[in-house]
Amino acid sequence: MIQWSDDFLVGDERIDQDHQMLLGLLNEYINAREQGASSDALTRILSELVLFTRYHFLREENILGCLGLPDLEDHRKHHFDVVDKFNIKINALYSGELTHQELVPFFVDWFHSHMNEQDGMIRHHVRRIESQATIDPLSARQSPGPSSCNPQQP
Repeated sequence: MIQWSDDFLVGDERIDQDHQMLLGLLNEYINAREQGASSDALTRILSELVLFTRYHFLREENILGCLGLPDLEDHRKHHFDVVDKFNIKINALYSGELTHQELVPFFVDWFHSHMNEQDGMIRHHVRRIESQATIDPLSARQSPGPSSCNPQQP
């Protein structure tokens, strides 16, 4: 099990909620495997994890585009590469080359890498936006910060 940590927060509530959901699904997968769940049950949870990850990537990319992340194309490419790796691992699972037990470390490593490395960029960008959000003394209005970015859902 991976415990949620505030170190995982990037500063955008929508992305942070998605990350908590991803961790919940990953922990559900880990717990089910440790408790000896059937292969069908594990595959169902894994499918939910992968589908939600794909949804999250699209949503995150839309939000980051709205927030003006400078390296968005690199971030998109990373997401594409992750989905490709997921597909390779899942195909190996279906063909019998991998077991669910062997997949758990892969997904745990991916989650930590995603949160600490890739989404560390988001964290820094959101903090920079927040620090630049100021109050205009003439209009007494706050200039846009991260919460004002409201892209269409994927």
